[in-house]
Amino acid sequence: MKRLLFSSFLFVNSAAAFAQVTISSPYDYGQSKVVINITYPTTIVAADSVVLEVDYDIQEYKRASSAKGLPKILSQEYSFKFQFTSNRKYRIAVYQKGKEVVYSNEIDIYFNAQFKYSDTGLPSVTNVKATLIEKDGARYLHVTWTTVTGALAYRLFTKEGETMIWEANEGDDGYMHTTSYDFLINRTSEFTYVIGIGAIEGPNDNTDVPKIVNTAKVTVPGL
Repeated sequence: MKRLLFSSFLFVNSAAAFAQVTISSPYDYGQSKVVINITYPTTIVAADSVVLEVDYDIQEYKRASSAKGLPKILSQEYSFKFQFTSNRKYRIAVYQKGKEVVYSNEIDIYFNAQFKYSDTGLPSVTNVKATLIEKDGARYLHVTWTTVTGALAYRLFTKEGETMIWEANEGDDGYMHTTSYDFLINRTSEFTYVIGIGAIEGPNDNTDVPKIVNTAKVTVPGL
């Protein structure tokens, strides 16, 4: 059974005519690639481009892929950002010269990317550095580290007592997909931060925890 959630809407262009583009997915739950089938109304006869858009955070759509003309299929391979979430919301945007953009219905696609885990996990992250910075009126620790071959994501840990705690609310649901991150400082009193980074092969990989041996230590003064 397909696990797809549809919520359709109609877009009125400047000529007050209705044009509805509809999309669907041929894949069942659990596939590791997004494929969109597109059906166009007869009112759309030409287009500059058709764009597949994805809503990463339930706030705004961003371009995922595009094609010229009126393609019947658009697809999207998983990037790192896709691989740690079970579903994303998609829509199609049709761009035509001299006309308003026409949008399709929205569709939630559930997926399950395939991961290969080794028995021992990845090596320790090295060259972890943290620098106090200010931007937009707030204070951050700008954390950087060296790339680990084979890592699909990284996790940031801070030390509480003698324990390294995963900051699961940071980044993309707790995962970083680059080798730098700005960690927001919420404390107003002086505090010494000890920060470590773990490299993982996929979600639910906890082999990085005992390998957090290279840390950055920064004392942040109070306000």
